[in-house]
Amino acid sequence: MTQAGRLDIPPETLANDDPFALLLNQSAVGVKVIDAHGRLVQVNRELSEILGYSQPELLTMSLSEINVPDDVVRELAEVSRLLAGESQSYSIEKQCRHKQGHKVWVRVTAWVPASREPRPLCVCIVQDIQLRKQAEQALRDSEERFRTLVESSPNAVVMVDATGRMNQVNRQAESMFRYDRDQLIGQMVEVLVPARFHANHLGYRAGFVQQPQQRAMGAGRDLFAVRSDGTEFPVEIGLTPIHAADGLFVLATITDITERKAREDELRRTALELARSNQDLEQFAHVASHDLQEPLRMIMGHIDVIRRRLEGQLDEPTQQSLEFAVDGAKRMQSLIQDLLAYSRVNRAGPELRATDMNQVFIVAMGNLKVAVEEAHAVIHAAPLPTIQAENTQMVQLIQNLLGNAIKYSAPGRPPEIDVGASQEKDGWRFWVTDNGIGIAPEHRERVFMIFQRLHTREEYPGTGIGLAICKKIVERHGGRIWVESGSDKGATFCFVIPNVKPTS
Repeated sequence: MTQAGRLDIPPETLANDDPFALLLNQSAVGVKVIDAHGRLVQVNRELSEILGYSQPELLTMSLSEINVPDDVVRELAEVSRLLAGESQSYSIEKQCRHKQGHKVWVRVTAWVPASREPRPLCVCIVQDIQLRKQAEQALRDSEERFRTLVESSPNAVVMVDATGRMNQVNRQAESMFRYDRDQLIGQMVEVLVPARFHANHLGYRAGFVQQPQQRAMGAGRDLFAVRSDGTEFPVEIGLTPIHAADGLFVLATITDITERKAREDELRRTALELARSNQDLEQFAHVASHDLQEPLRMIMGHIDVIRRRLEGQLDEPTQQSLEFAVDGAKRMQSLIQDLLAYSRVNRAGPELRATDMNQVFIVAMGNLKVAVEEAHAVIHAAPLPTIQAENTQMVQLIQNLLGNAIKYSAPGRPPEIDVGASQEKDGWRFWVTDNGIGIAPEHRERVFMIFQRLHTREEYPGTGIGLAICKKIVERHGGRIWVESGSDKGATFCFVIPNVKPTS
């Protein structure tokens, strides 16, 4: 080495058969030597590998043939300055033409070594940086895609560094918070948080930096943001940590939920109004059905008195009219009793106790003894479990389902009914299966609605309330009820009573 760190390369060592040339060919970086005219006077094997040309081919080429047009003038100017003694070295990144036609990124570091040769020479170290450039381009492309994605997001997006300072926001953030982008960049993120929450927010932010992980901010509590004019609005915030070379950043995605909150509040108000309305209707049904029983009994009593006093004296039309009146009064009495039973289901929450469903079945069968005998029904019951339920309502539930199966039996075919239960993950599933007329698929929901009848009273008597009562009882116990059936294929009514811890 000579002064100023210059490499002393005697010109007589430039022959290809010289030991120095052999040394260059073993180098892991490309080496080229350029004369004052921009011609290559020496190249090594690595440079040949980088550019795809053989060493003899390269020695016949000039810089203008190797470099892409944009870089030729720049490198020739640097070489001229070196050879004129105006600079000691230069280092540039540029593209060269590969023999196969594509471009190769290289880094060239050059200097003029001390030499006894009167003509100065420029020695260049050439490093292949194609992979690095590709990685940088991929990173730029990725960053551009990320910026495009962020800008097009329907939510506000704010990038915050580990100190809480904003360094990137999107258009939606400008619109949502009513700031210009320049007003937000560099500001602490607390400018977007109502003042009353600043102290807590600083603690939350510090905790996130210590344990950064993707999560929703403020789970379980209401969050609010503040606009530039001081107005507050409810938000949801998702946090995503981004680990970059220059530290931790937090990507906050912010959604204005003002409209959703308004809808939720409206739904809550509507639900409360419906609950009050239902309660008033149930109270009215209970009172009305209870109070109507006495005058109805009085009407039926007077009709009975008239029939006894005038027995044998009435003509056939009059006698038939009295029979119509008695039948109508009886149907009215049945309807009132069913309405009263329906209204009583919701008058108080069920008092859950250990209830043996085998005993429930026995009581229900006793209440239906006459109907079972008249229909010649055959009813089988598998062993049933003990559940936490209200005993009286369970009796009414099983009795209604059995009575429904008996009533809707197929003509000329005695009812055959099976009752069973099985343990499921969420509770006990019960079923009542019959061989009756079945229910068409389009009517499976309708049968549980109050006063919804699929047949005339002449075909099958009833008020259309029995299955509605069943549905209300099951739902009061937190369960669900449904029917599986097809026309003329019988029906299976299923209900689930959920598992409940025994009451003390």
